[in-house]
Amino acid sequence: MSCNEEMVEFWNGQLGLQWVHHQELLDAQLAEFGRRSRALLGPLAGVRVLDVGCGCGASALELARAVGSRGRVVGIDISAPMLSRARARARALGLSATVSFMEADAQIAELGAGVFDAVYSRFGVMFFARPIAAFRNLSRTLKAGGLIAFVCWRRAERNPWFTETAEAASAHLTLPEELPPRAPGPFGLAERSWIEEVLSRAGFAELEIQSSDVPMDLSAKLEDLVELQLSIGPVGRALRETAVSLKTRGQVERAVREALGTFLTPRGYVAPASVWLVQARCPR
Repeated sequence: MSCNEEMVEFWNGQLGLQWVHHQELLDAQLAEFGRRSRALLGPLAGVRVLDVGCGCGASALELARAVGSRGRVVGIDISAPMLSRARARARALGLSATVSFMEADAQIAELGAGVFDAVYSRFGVMFFARPIAAFRNLSRTLKAGGLIAFVCWRRAERNPWFTETAEAASAHLTLPEELPPRAPGPFGLAERSWIEEVLSRAGFAELEIQSSDVPMDLSAKLEDLVELQLSIGPVGRALRETAVSLKTRGQVERAVREALGTFLTPRGYVAPASVWLVQARCPR
């Protein structure tokens, strides 16, 4: 069950399949953010970690390597197709004894009390319909003094890789309405003050939030990046949900391609990106 059926449908439909299809490129784009946010957890050997919104498993597999044979990682996500990929990757890497995956809504899932030493998320906690209740649930599953650490996007205007292609495509395509602040979505935790309120009301203490501006390696190949933009994000959603002519699709593709050209550097396509790195503790 879930208290956010819209998100369950969203991530189990075409979007989830597209994330699976583009998994390698997306993992490469998000790798540096994962590295920086995992560092907040400190030494992990022998630790039990819950990975929230684990998707296709990249972060959970990195955590599994870090906790070693004496530790344990549980990845939780609402997307069946993405979890299927995650399980396959764990088997291929021989990590199935260390990491397991759970198809459930972390907002309401029965995760047990005082089970985990740490809770972690790489861009997986912005989609909660009831964020305060969700983080309370995560707090309950932490041991006393346990750490939560996650990375989430700051405001969209600080992340032009998201906004500029959408703006270019909007000349030819009606995009989904912009989500209001704090609504479930990529920028649901974009406000520092909202993160502070959510975590404090959920019972966390020793809250630390730091901004991090990171050059985001989008791709070395323009064709791969164009295909991704036409599959995921506001442009991808509009194309999935709207019947457009081949002419219109071609116009959208050209507009996206031109917008992406502004990110070309000698080492490939690189865009400014900005995130929050967040950590807090479950009271002792």
